[in-house]
Amino acid sequence: MKYLITILFLGSITYGVTYFNCPDWTTLHVNHKLTPDNDNIDEVWMIRYNLNCWEKVEFWIYNDKNEEIYHDYGISFDSYPFWEGKIKGEYAPNGTYCYVIKAVKITTKELVEKTGQFEMVR
Repeated sequence: MKYLITILFLGSITYGVTYFNCPDWTTLHVNHKLTPDNDNIDEVWMIRYNLNCWEKVEFWIYNDKNEEIYHDYGISFDSYPFWEGKIKGEYAPNGTYCYVIKAVKITTKELVEKTGQFEMVR
């Protein structure tokens, strides 16, 4: 489904008409592995998303005991929330971690939730 987002009229000239497609979650990506080993690959667990589709992006990370160990959110239009793999300044142990992401779809103002898992390997 395509949405008309911006129409700017100045006099009789239309200056910007932006169309884009915002299907559920296909414009929001996370890495499935966190490997903070200084090789510049998967150094942080990050939510990447189409800035024209999502706002108020927030996430929680849980350990294998279902305890919340981290929480963050996108604080501005151009920020991507991430976790560097640390708990109280120390790297978390290797293992499987769960995430919950909540975000508001800009086009409909619908609050959507996504859950999943990723591996921490150091």
